[in-house]
Amino acid sequence: MIKATQCDKAIKIGPSHRLFFAAGGAPSAIVVTLTSGFILLFYSNALGAPSALVGATLALALLFDAIWDPFVGYVSDNTKTRLGRRHPFLYAAIIPVTFLGWAVWNPPSSLSSTGLILYLLATIIPLRLTLALFDVPSTALTAELTSDYDERTKLSTYRTCVSWLFITVFSALLYGYWLRSSPEYPDGLLNPAGYGDMGLAAATAVCATMLVCAVGLHRLIPQLPKPSQDVGLSFSDLLSSVFGTFREPILVPLLVASATISTGFSIYAALFPYQYAYFWQLDSLELSLTALPWGIGLVVAVILAPKLTRVGEKRKLAGLAIFGLTLSISIPVLMGKCGLMPADSQSRLLILSLFLFFDMLTYLVVTSSISSMLADAVEHRELQRGRREEGTIFAAQTLVLKLSSALGVLIAGVLLQLIGFNAHGTNFDPHVIDRLGSVWIVGNAGFYLLAVFSIRFYRHTRQQHEANVERLRVSSSEATEVQL
Repeated sequence: MIKATQCDKAIKIGPSHRLFFAAGGAPSAIVVTLTSGFILLFYSNALGAPSALVGATLALALLFDAIWDPFVGYVSDNTKTRLGRRHPFLYAAIIPVTFLGWAVWNPPSSLSSTGLILYLLATIIPLRLTLALFDVPSTALTAELTSDYDERTKLSTYRTCVSWLFITVFSALLYGYWLRSSPEYPDGLLNPAGYGDMGLAAATAVCATMLVCAVGLHRLIPQLPKPSQDVGLSFSDLLSSVFGTFREPILVPLLVASATISTGFSIYAALFPYQYAYFWQLDSLELSLTALPWGIGLVVAVILAPKLTRVGEKRKLAGLAIFGLTLSISIPVLMGKCGLMPADSQSRLLILSLFLFFDMLTYLVVTSSISSMLADAVEHRELQRGRREEGTIFAAQTLVLKLSSALGVLIAGVLLQLIGFNAHGTNFDPHVIDRLGSVWIVGNAGFYLLAVFSIRFYRHTRQQHEANVERLRVSSSEATEVQL
């Protein structure tokens, strides 16, 4: 008989709960996106460290982080405290993540290239490890707060969109304020002080959103699922749980799709400032304006994604969105190479903005759909294992996300060196700039097409999910009757 681990009374999810839960996605999004997209630019081009070593350092940090995630997920699944399974980890992460989130952007000014690499290692690794203490348990709440097929999509969409709201705002401020052109730094992307100021603002936002999520959901602790009473923490059980997750047929297509999308997006984020500043020749103000279409795409995704899953399966929606994202990223560069882009910057920026809007819309639909599908796998897995493993399942995703993100950053750094790009120069070889556009397409589209292929093997439907939920409800009722 399946052991009852879910509370009998369903949690009533309201708008405030969605927002508190959604705020929990912002810390990871801010830290991961800024480090993936700008650490390479900051340490290599603004401070002078070799780009390949910076990329390798980030990859190493993400490797440690990825190995750490399953352990965090497993332990939080089986933690028994007055604060429940997840909240002890949420509260423990707040102070170290806040401090390290500031420190990584503020290295001492006297460091050599070697010193910079060592400092980056000493800050980025503990930052990623402590961030996992918050990110993995808070993400696992997707499946704990509700078992409803459509509500999970709504929760995932809210979380993804709130995350990108912060990313969009920081991107606009980074280009338009902190890294704006000045007499001392005509190319604002090379201004070290701007990155330091951004680091302080990012750390403040991370601290605030962590508190909002943890404190806002605190009163729901008594209603959240409890771990099975007969399960104790052990290394052998950890291995069984983690490896079982990676062998689960329902999860494999989702994990592969997550990995390929993450690799492509990591390349996208790392190359974005190079692509738009040098291939498209946008100035600091124009770069800041690229955040506007992202913001519009974010708002449309909040409204559109939950509605789309009500009329179709999440798998089909995700596949179509990934293919649309592939086209949206590739078409502008192909137009530029074929001489089809307008010569004046305003018209060019308008066309690019249309594609950036579609980039954001399709990416958010993809990521929220996959997160929702992972949550739907929780009940399927519980029927097999007899206990809930939300943390382990979502930790498996974060593991592949971080490994693939490490790969993406490493690929971006190597690609820049292979094409001979040097942002310290002022006159760029047109052939180098043309190659920059080529690696942008190959690095992004190639991985997204692999995701389209892998997502086709996901077979779990709405009907199967609802049947699993009903089986668990009946088993829980029977177990309660036996106890009485």
